[in-house]
Amino acid sequence: MKKLLFLGLLSASLSANAQILGEKVENAPGWCEALPGMFTTDNKACLVVDETSYPEYDDVPENFSPSMKVYDDELKLIKSIDIPSRNIKRGSESKVAVIDTILGLKYEDKQAREIFEDSDITDYDMKDFLANAYGFRVDEIIVKDGIKYFYSKSKCYHYDKYGYEYAQRYYTLEGRTLYIHEVTFDVKITPTGRWETVEDRTYYDKRGNIEQSAWYDFNGKSHYDYGGLTITQTLFNSDDKYEYIRTIFQQTSSTEEYDRNYDGEVDWITTYYEDETAGFEIVNEDGDVLQSIRFESPKEYVDYVLLTINDKYYFVVEYDEETTEWYALTPGSSTGLKKVQAPVSVTARPAMAKRHESITIETTDEEKNREVNIVDASGKSVWKQTIPAGQKSIRVNASKLSKGLNVVNVDGKKEQSVKVIVN
Repeated sequence: MKKLLFLGLLSASLSANAQILGEKVENAPGWCEALPGMFTTDNKACLVVDETSYPEYDDVPENFSPSMKVYDDELKLIKSIDIPSRNIKRGSESKVAVIDTILGLKYEDKQAREIFEDSDITDYDMKDFLANAYGFRVDEIIVKDGIKYFYSKSKCYHYDKYGYEYAQRYYTLEGRTLYIHEVTFDVKITPTGRWETVEDRTYYDKRGNIEQSAWYDFNGKSHYDYGGLTITQTLFNSDDKYEYIRTIFQQTSSTEEYDRNYDGEVDWITTYYEDETAGFEIVNEDGDVLQSIRFESPKEYVDYVLLTINDKYYFVVEYDEETTEWYALTPGSSTGLKKVQAPVSVTARPAMAKRHESITIETTDEEKNREVNIVDASGKSVWKQTIPAGQKSIRVNASKLSKGLNVVNVDGKKEQSVKVIVN
């Protein structure tokens, strides 16, 4: 499925070529993708507008409602499908152990800093001097027994919840002499057993829970990459309703613990909220689940690919960047996806490789030499090599293979073959 760039170029060309292009289409769809006629019940292609995401997915408005909109060839809206939100908690949250504190004076140090020629110094001049000479902003001035005290809120002692010692700095003007006072306090702490949230950066992912499947068509001697397929009417059953793939999410979390005052006790905990993919479902436009497939264990990364090979359809699930599961399906039937067992005698990883990557081909039989022959979708041999006895695997650069589908054959046996896709 190709992005229809012409929609973006259309409006830019209308003004200069109005007499050629005709009238401007009002209320036309935005950025669209094509849904080929083979995936619609009337065999007519249509346009699909994805409105399931938001530019800032961690700051989605409360009234945001994910949807997929379908337009006909006259750019008229024919279907709007509400898509449920992912509603997955993400981000981090930090909590601190609440403690009782007892403040005690440890010691005070007083040192002369300046001797002024004139004892008649205005408060304004003193503020300006302390700011420029010592970076001390005066917030309060108190006069007691003929001595002026200069305090700064940012420099006064403010102990936190971790029991650290902090010095309080203030200045006094006694006659013509300016003194700096450094007062060190000792803080005694007692844990209360309570925890307080001090930093909450969590949010809920409100994007639509719908997955796009890449589509590779290998019918005939050539292949074509259609990009992505989001919704369909004919792939999973034969009714007129649209169907799509929905992820089965599993909420996960992990924590990091800190001892910020080094007393041997945890006093700060940060929790990170994430998710894993437990499986996927085939869902129709009404929200009815047609088929649910769960993985043996949750996966961090999952990608979906639809392959058409000589009029046969395969739905491939790739996870962990190198492992795949293959499912056979018959468009228009209600039998659903049927898992196809991959050959156990030979593996190729990654099963979907980019042209700059290396592919590792491994067999279970290492007692004898094995002939590896890789052919493309047309049946042409593109790479041959021998795995010597005693060696289980061999590597080949994906750039040596044909783009698209490649089949790895070992010793010419059908049961010892595996498919590799080069993007």
